[in-house]
Amino acid sequence: MRFFRYFIFTVLFLVVAFLGAGWYLSQKYSGKIQKIVLQELNNSLNAEVSVEAIDFSSFRKIPYLSLSFTGVLIKESNDFTTNPDTLLYAENLSFQFDLWDIYNGKYKLRHLDVESAKCYMKQNKSGTPNYKIWKPSQETASVDISFRLDAVNLKNIKYLYKDSRNRILVKCDVEKLKVQGDFSSDQLELKFKGNAQNATVLAAGVYALKGQSVQVNSGITYHNNEATFELQNGAVIVDQTVDLTLGGFVAPKSYQFVAKTDKANLEQVLNLLPDSWDEYWTSYAPTGTAKINFKIAGSSSETPKIDIGFELFNGSLVTKSDKKIELSALNLSGSYSNGKRRNSRSSSVELSGVSGQFPSGAFNGNVKVSNFTDLRIQGNIEGSLALNELMQFLNLDKIESCNGAVIFNIGGDIYWDRILEESVVLSKSKLEGSAQFNDVAVKLKSSVSALKNYQGKVTFDKQQVRFEKSEGQLNSTNFLLNGSADNFFQWVLEEYELLRIVAEVEADNVILEEFLSVSTASEEGTTRSLAIPGIELQLSAKIGRLSYEGFKAQNVETKLFVGQKSLKANPVKLNAMNGTARGKLALIRYEEGYIMSFKGDFESVDINELFTQFKNFGQQEIKAENISGVTNMKLNLEGELNDNFEILPVSVAANAHIDISNGKLTNYNTLQSISDYFKTNIVLKKIFHADDLSGRLKEVSFDRLENDLFIRNSALFIPKVQLKSSVLNVNVSGKHSFNDSIDYKVDFDISDLLVKDRNFDTENGEVVDDGTGRYRVFMLVKGTTDNLEIEIDKTAKKAYKKHQRKQEGQEFKQALNKEFGWFEKDITLKDDGRKTKYDIEWEEAEDDTTTFSKVEVDSKDARPKKKRKWLQPNEEEKEFFEFKDEDF
Repeated sequence: MRFFRYFIFTVLFLVVAFLGAGWYLSQKYSGKIQKIVLQELNNSLNAEVSVEAIDFSSFRKIPYLSLSFTGVLIKESNDFTTNPDTLLYAENLSFQFDLWDIYNGKYKLRHLDVESAKCYMKQNKSGTPNYKIWKPSQETASVDISFRLDAVNLKNIKYLYKDSRNRILVKCDVEKLKVQGDFSSDQLELKFKGNAQNATVLAAGVYALKGQSVQVNSGITYHNNEATFELQNGAVIVDQTVDLTLGGFVAPKSYQFVAKTDKANLEQVLNLLPDSWDEYWTSYAPTGTAKINFKIAGSSSETPKIDIGFELFNGSLVTKSDKKIELSALNLSGSYSNGKRRNSRSSSVELSGVSGQFPSGAFNGNVKVSNFTDLRIQGNIEGSLALNELMQFLNLDKIESCNGAVIFNIGGDIYWDRILEESVVLSKSKLEGSAQFNDVAVKLKSSVSALKNYQGKVTFDKQQVRFEKSEGQLNSTNFLLNGSADNFFQWVLEEYELLRIVAEVEADNVILEEFLSVSTASEEGTTRSLAIPGIELQLSAKIGRLSYEGFKAQNVETKLFVGQKSLKANPVKLNAMNGTARGKLALIRYEEGYIMSFKGDFESVDINELFTQFKNFGQQEIKAENISGVTNMKLNLEGELNDNFEILPVSVAANAHIDISNGKLTNYNTLQSISDYFKTNIVLKKIFHADDLSGRLKEVSFDRLENDLFIRNSALFIPKVQLKSSVLNVNVSGKHSFNDSIDYKVDFDISDLLVKDRNFDTENGEVVDDGTGRYRVFMLVKGTTDNLEIEIDKTAKKAYKKHQRKQEGQEFKQALNKEFGWFEKDITLKDDGRKTKYDIEWEEAEDDTTTFSKVEVDSKDARPKKKRKWLQPNEEEKEFFEFKDEDF
C-alpha cells in the first residue's frame, strides 16, 4: 500500500514537473518559435501564405508544445498560374514540437494537425501542378529549424484532385485520416489510414468510385524529383462491404490503377453500380460471391486502356414480392475491354457460361456485346421455363396472369445502328431457333380478351418470326393460326413498335363483344377499343359463326386489318338473316370515337330477321312483328360511333336501293291510323266502307316493292313509291325522323270501298275497274308514332286533278284531230308522217272475188278540210263539274 502511494506521488510529481517545464519553455520560447516558424515557412514555400491568428500552448497537444494557426490560407504555386487561387484553407492548423528539442535549441516540427479545411490540388494540361510549393533545399534560409513531420492528422477535409492532362478526378469528404512518413525526403513514403465519404474516382471518363464511402489502409510513395505518385499495395473497403486491393502509379505522362477482390458479395457489388442501374436490382435480394479484377492504364496523350474481369459463383436473385421466386445456381464469367483502339467502337463485353435455375426450369447460354457505337449483340440461350415463374420473376405488371411452359433454343446476331436510338439494322440482323409453347394461358390487364389452351411453335428465321400450327382458345373462340411477323426485332427492342402479324386464321365461333378491349374507365362507364395492345393484324379469316349483340352471321370470309386506330374489312362475305351479304367496312379512330363507312350488297335477306337482329334500327314506327318478306339491297352508309360503338344518329348519311318481294305488313300502326281516320271523318264514313278498310289494312300483302331510300340530318327520306298490295294500290312518300316524328304523303284508289252494291268477287278474284270513274284519296300523316295527325292533302289533290284534266284534254284533242283534223298547229298532236299499209278486199260474188294487193297511201291529205264553226272546239272551256275539297 505504501509502494502504491509512492508510485502515485512520483507520477504526479513527474506530470507536474513536465507541465511546469512545458509552461516555462512555452513562456520563454513562444515568441521566438513563432518568429522562426513564420520565417521558415516564408523561406520554404513558393506560395503566398496568410494567417488570421497564432497561439502557442503546452497543454493542447501533450506531450508536445503546440503552435496553432487560425484561418490559414495557402495559395497555389506561382509556377502554376500568374493569378494563384486557393490551394488550402484551414480553419485550424497546428504544429507540434518536442520539448527536449526546444530545450536543446533544435526546432523540429514533428506533427501537423489540420481541421475543417478545403484542399484543391490540380495539374494542368501541360503537367504543371499547383501543389508544388516547397522551394529546393538550397534556397531555404539557414535557420536551425526543420520540418521533420512524421504524422499529419486530417479531420473534416473537403479534398479535390484534378489532373487535366491525364483526365483524372478524385474528390471526397475526409472525416478522419492519419498520414505518416518523412515529409522532408525527396522520395516521400506515406501511409494512409482513415475514412472518407462521397468518394469519387474518375479516370478517362470511367468511374472507379462514384459517391461511395471509403476506408483506407494503404500508402503512396512520392518521388519529388520525378513528380510521380506510386500506390503501395493496400486495402480499401468500399461502402463497408467490398474489400479491394489497390496498386498503381501516377506519373506526369502516364498512369495505372489496379484493383482486385476475390470475395466480393454480389449484393455489395451491385450497390456499387451507378444509381441509374438501381431499377434493375431493387426488386431482388441478391446473394453470391463475385471475383473482380480492374485495371486502367494510359498516358496523357491517349485514351486509357480499360480491362475488367469478373466471375460469379453460385449466385441467386430472389424477388422481394409477396410470392418469392428464386433464380438460383447463377453462374457466369465475363470480361470488359475498350479494345485496341480504346474507344466505343472497339469496346466489348463477353459473358460465358451463363446458367441459372428456376423452381421449374433452367437455362444456359453465352452473350457478347461489341462495338458500342453501332451496337452488335451475339449470343445463344436454351432451356425450359414455366411462364408463370418467369412472369413473376420479371415483374411484368402489364400481364394479369400467365401460365404454361416454353422450351426454347435460340441464337442471334443483332445489329443496332446507334444504341441510343435502339433501331435494329434488319439487313444484318438475324435470329434463328425455335420456341415451343404448351398449355399457355395469358390475360393482359388492358384487355378483356384471354388466351387459353394455346399450343404452338414459334420459329425464328433471320428477321422473320413464323407461327406454325398455333391453336388455342381466345375467350370462347377456338382458333387455328398460321402466320408470320417481319418486325419482331423492333417490337422486342423498341417500346412503341407494333408487332405486325400477317396470318391465316380459322375460328369456329366469334362473339365480337369479347374482343372489344376496355381501354378506360370513368364515372360514365367503360369505353371499348378494337385495338390489341402492341399488335397490328392483317388476317385472312374464315369464321364459322359471328355475332355482335343481336346480329348473327355464318360462313364469314374476310380480309381483315386491325390497327391501333383503324379496322378495315375488304371484302367481307357472309351468310346472315337467311340471305347473303358482300361488302367492305372501315372504322377509323378519332379523338371522340370512330368514323364508320360501309358499302355492300345484300341478297335474299329475310326482312323480319333484319329488323329483329338490328333491334328495329332504334325506331318504333315499324317493328319486326309488323313486316316480313325477302329483300335485295344495295347500301352505302357513313357515320360516327362513340367509344362504346354506339352509332351517333345525327352523323348518319346513307343511301340504299331496296327491292322487296313477297312482302307483308301486319298491324302497321300508320295504316291502322288511316282507317281510324275514315271512321271518324263524317263525310268519308258515309261514302266509304270504313270498317271494311280497317279490316283490310290489318294485313297488307304485296308482290314487290322497289325504291331508293336516303338518310340525312337524322331523318329517313322516302321518294314516292307505289305499293301494289292485295288491299290497295298506295303511293307513299315522305320523311321519318330518328326521333320517331313522321311526315308522310299517302294517296290511294278507294273506289271499291264506295257505299253501293257492287260485286267484288269473280272467279278470277277481286274485280278491277278499267280506270274510269275511280276515286283517289290524298292524305297527310304527321306527328309522332304515339300521336299521329291525319288530314286531307289538298295541295296534292289539286295537283293531281290538274294533271288529270291536262291528260284528259290532250286525249280529247287527239280524238278530234283524228276524226276532223282539228288542232293541226298543235305540235303535240303531229303524226310522225309514216305511211300505213292497207289490205283491201272487194267481194262481188262468191265465184268472182277480186283481191287487190297492198297499196301504200299517204296518211296526209294534200287538201286540208275546212272545219265547220259549230264543230270548232272551245279550248278555253272548263270541265263541266269538279269535286270540292271537302268531299274527300
